[in-house]
Amino acid sequence: GLCFENEKPFLKVWAPTARSVSVIWTESNSPQAMTKVREGIFELGGDSSWLDRGYLFEVEVFSPLTGKMEKFRVTDPYSTGLAAGSEYSVAVDLRDTRWKPTDFDSGSP
Repeated sequence: GLCFENEKPFLKVWAPTARSVSVIWTESNSPQAMTKVREGIFELGGDSSWLDRGYLFEVEVFSPLTGKMEKFRVTDPYSTGLAAGSEYSVAVDLRDTRWKPTDFDSGSP
């Protein structure tokens, strides 16, 4: 999912059976390879231009159905935002007050 380290956005995902994982921004449709940083954990660091953009993960894994390596495009299982119909994930910074519901801090339901 989307997280921040020293205000820099990172996308991280745990995909223990994946050979590779890439991020595909919906407006460009070109894969950006993520780095395998530990066993099963892939990450990619970015900048503020990522915020509010749509993306998918392209995951290369073995498919028991076909008996070979396959690539699948999937939403981020740790998404902070999703497009209508969960078509793709959206990089949403939940600290941004634009996403805070009205009267959220009032203590009233």
